[in-house]
Amino acid sequence: MWLSADEALRLLRVKPQTLYANVSRGRIRAKADPTDARRSLYRGEDIDRLAGRPMEIDARNGVIVRLGKRHGIATPCNQMAIALLETMTAENGA
Repeated sequence: MWLSADEALRLLRVKPQTLYANVSRGRIRAKADPTDARRSLYRGEDIDRLAGRPMEIDARNGVIVRLGKRHGIATPCNQMAIALLETMTAENGA
């Protein structure tokens, strides 16, 4: 999901300069808005991570790991994905 600058600023509770600094440092991915070349869109997952909001780790992988345990099915790829995403989240201060 991609967000407008207004949406990103509201979620992060920062000034525009801080948003742009995070983009220039590679913390937030941005792309041109296809409907208005003068504007950018910002990756929602990056905004959520920096805002300290829970990532969709549990919804996408945690439930698979829990169900695998319940049914005796190994889920090593999902367990690794959770570990990597949690590490990324912790390293980025979220």
